Amino acid sequence: MSFERGRFDRPPRGGRDFRDRPDDRPPREEKLRVFVALQMPDVALEALAKLQGELRAEPELAWNVNFPRGTGLHVTLQFLGEISAGRARAVSRAVQEVAAEHAPFRLDLAGLGAFPKPGRARVVWTGLRSGLELLSRIQRQLEDLLIKNGFPREDRRFEPHLTLARLKDPADLRRLVEKYATFAVPGVPAAALHVMKSELQRDGSVYTALSTAPLGVPAPAVQSA
Repeated sequence: MSFERGRFDRPPRGGRDFRDRPDDRPPREEKLRVFVALQMPDVALEALAKLQGELRAEPELAWNVNFPRGTGLHVTLQFLGEISAGRARAVSRAVQEVAAEHAPFRLDLAGLGAFPKPGRARVVWTGLRSGLELLSRIQRQLEDLLIKNGFPREDRRFEPHLTLARLKDPADLRRLVEKYATFAVPGVPAAALHVMKSELQRDGSVYTALSTAPLGVPAPAVQSA
């Protein structure tokens, strides 16, 4: 079989070479890694930072440990994963609708725990005591509303906690869980729900608020970050 020289170098009949055609496809919308959280006020952040300082000095947590700070210290209510900016705005509207139905309240941070288990821990956390029932009700209401808006239900059961440290390698933290069992921060104000964006960087995740929905405030009060 023989081919004419240059036959396949010519542009297609009636138009330009496909290599010269402009790309008329619409630009792909940016994806955001989004979750809904309860952020901690300064009074709680100070107590948590002090606890983290004490944990850093413990031999079990002396290396290969990341300690979240600031906006990294939060209680996650709903994790949405990677979604478009448009879907993130829909999440903000749903969060505001739920937040408007609940007045500000207080909760107590208490104790020390570890996931998946203290004897082979990868995550160190403190739990919630007072205010837990109301927070769980807010989370269920939010999840139901998001499902109605086309978001999937989370596979994991809601276990409200605040992550204090993440370990690169599992460690036996049973001694620490017992030692810090009496840790407590009572009366922490819960005044708003936040839609957050997470970006993974070399030093760990960076969290940015996309919107804030004050508790007990009507819909127009949503503030975009």
